[in-house]
Amino acid sequence: MKKGLVSGLFLAVSLSLFLPGCVSVPYINPPRTEDVSLAFNISVSSEPTDAEIYINNILYGRTPQEALPLAITCTNHKDWLEETFKVQGQYVLMVSKKGFRKEAKPLEFSYAWSGANNEEYRPYLKEKKFHFKLEKEE
Repeated sequence: MKKGLVSGLFLAVSLSLFLPGCVSVPYINPPRTEDVSLAFNISVSSEPTDAEIYINNILYGRTPQEALPLAITCTNHKDWLEETFKVQGQYVLMVSKKGFRKEAKPLEFSYAWSGANNEEYRPYLKEKKFHFKLEKEE
């Protein structure tokens, strides 16, 4: 009886190796890294108003701005289990008006897990509302 069981098991295993479609292996995307852009909105105000808003020395408009769109460049690394976003470089917000001293603040990011199964590690702005009180130049 043992001999019949062993030969039956051998026949089942050998058939599963030679019959197409019996064993399927799911395709999983290989890990990849790419640059992506994430969008944020910030609010910028100043005293006095009508000051120029710069981010990394690029003019974005004048104060006050309630929902200033800001694109941040990130490195996106996606592997089999999770996806991580890391902010590239530093971002500095500066407000300038003629006759007043320039004021600047770095944009700081924190990171948190998100997504349906907490599979994404994304950056979030620590502060979204900025108010600058400009002092007169002497």
